[in-house]
Amino acid sequence: MTQTPEFTQPPWVIGSQKEEMAWIEATHPSKKGRNNRSRPQQKYLRNLRIQFDFNVPYTNKGPTTAWSKMMRKLTRTSLVEEGFDLIPTIEVLLRGLTKIKFRYLETLTIDKTPFEPFPDATHDIRKTIDALEHYSGDKPSGTIVEIKANMPQGKKCRATITLKKIHTTKEHSVNIQIKGGIPEELYHEFRNYLDKKLGVKELE
Repeated sequence: MTQTPEFTQPPWVIGSQKEEMAWIEATHPSKKGRNNRSRPQQKYLRNLRIQFDFNVPYTNKGPTTAWSKMMRKLTRTSLVEEGFDLIPTIEVLLRGLTKIKFRYLETLTIDKTPFEPFPDATHDIRKTIDALEHYSGDKPSGTIVEIKANMPQGKKCRATITLKKIHTTKEHSVNIQIKGGIPEELYHEFRNYLDKKLGVKELE
């Protein structure tokens, strides 16, 4: 029998069962194989830095003389104090971290002092959020908050958040650094959540 050049001889004519299955898969790909080939790879963003200010009233701080005010304005070192509450803002930032799969709270400090308003303090971010919701102590005083959090064991990713009530005009209220990688989709969800909950004025 004469064969045309483009015709592939079925393996069951001359080959083994293994060759037969390979021929069937090549000529009629399975649904599973098609799905694996068409599924797009997830894109990761690495070593991120996000900075923003709140859309809240603020008070100018610092010197009162005209000369000092002018110099601070020129050098962008004038001080402002933003009118946001610490506890609700900390809570929103922690919730934002859970949206990008952070689970463990390494430290939470106010003016470099550990902030533990509840006796059963835990390093689980979700339990910390629950405790903050029921916090009824005195309103904490302070101007700088630092949060450090980690992803579950096995995922090398760490977040450091600095929150400042008083800062210079060339600085931002919130500075978030994420060392490691997170999926791009989760990153956008994180940004949208912060924008919605905190009244963000600038998001870089």
